[in-house]
Amino acid sequence: MSTLYTSLMNPLLERKPAVDGDHAVIEQALRKLRHPAEVKGWELEFGDDASGDPAVWVRLRVPTGDAVASSSSRVSALSEFTYRVHQALMQVGLSRWPYVSVVGGATA
Repeated sequence: MSTLYTSLMNPLLERKPAVDGDHAVIEQALRKLRHPAEVKGWELEFGDDASGDPAVWVRLRVPTGDAVASSSSRVSALSEFTYRVHQALMQVGLSRWPYVSVVGGATA
């Protein structure tokens, strides 16, 4: 599974590098989980959330198109996986709050 680490610039949020070791901890936790076939990778973005607290945005990459969206079982599997990712990240003791979402645009 390929991973992509990004630090996107968003004018509303100040982005900070993951200098505290959370990046490696998150990568390790994600690699331990069994992924639905639709998840082709992930992106991590570090910064402060709207409350000013340290946060990480984990974006699970899936292909765009009808193949994922048209199946309620696939949507359900992705929703369950998103929950499992959040739970796993909460258990490893991150120094920031994890926000987990599914985004399209991955290559199949």
